[in-house]
Amino acid sequence: MSATSVTFPIINETYQQPTGLFINNEFVSAKSGKTFDVNTPIDESLICKVQQADAEDVEIAVQAASKAYKTWRFTPPNERGRYLNKLADLMDEKRDLLAKIESLDNGKALHCAKFDVNLVIEYFRYCAGYCDKID
Repeated sequence: MSATSVTFPIINETYQQPTGLFINNEFVSAKSGKTFDVNTPIDESLICKVQQADAEDVEIAVQAASKAYKTWRFTPPNERGRYLNKLADLMDEKRDLLAKIESLDNGKALHCAKFDVNLVIEYFRYCAGYCDKID
């Protein structure tokens, strides 16, 4: 599944946005082929069109998640913590882009979106540190 170019208004900066359903570790098209518009509340302009899941897509996603859980449930806590830290690292690398996307998607001020992204990164790090401390 390809991505679509999204341009941030005002700053005229473009990025590539995957628009598929994320199932079984990849972006895929909806089985129905249906999409829906994502508009920014800033000015109601179109951000992009994304795939629209239906019951068949949900069933495929649930099956994929059930299959993944069979191995994930045996993943040691310290390894789970490493995955959460890796996710935080990846988000940290893209923190400015994530904040811009958040601002565009829900219309909040960019400085507020940056604060929120930082909180999410710190929360993942907190949870990563907690993984090996519980049974």
